[in-house]
Amino acid sequence: FPVSSTDVNAIAWFKYGLLQLFSFGYDYAGPAFVKSRENDPKFALAYAFEALNNFWPLWSKDDLEASNAIFSSIPGNATANHHEQLYINAIRAHFNTSLDNDAEARHSGAVTAIALVTA
Repeated sequence: FPVSSTDVNAIAWFKYGLLQLFSFGYDYAGPAFVKSRENDPKFALAYAFEALNNFWPLWSKDDLEASNAIFSSIPGNATANHHEQLYINAIRAHFNTSLDNDAEARHSGAVTAIALVTA
């Protein structure tokens, strides 16, 4: 899908990060998303997917603290188109610290939020 960044390097690193993330290449995905946001510090979606890289469902890793630290580092002037914002909202819902003791509620909130992407 089209992203809001116009920086070719940010986009290339972002796509590489997605490829790695969805292929369980977490050790490669994280640094790729960092490179993406270094090339375009206002590219909010790169931060969100870097945060998502802290969720490894098959290995029961779900690092709320690390993910929320990444979300906290998103600059105030970061940009996201509507479609990107829906993804960001869903990822944020997954790492909702007000529900940190209730993984099922966090996951349910994330699923509800991600459903809006296709609505």
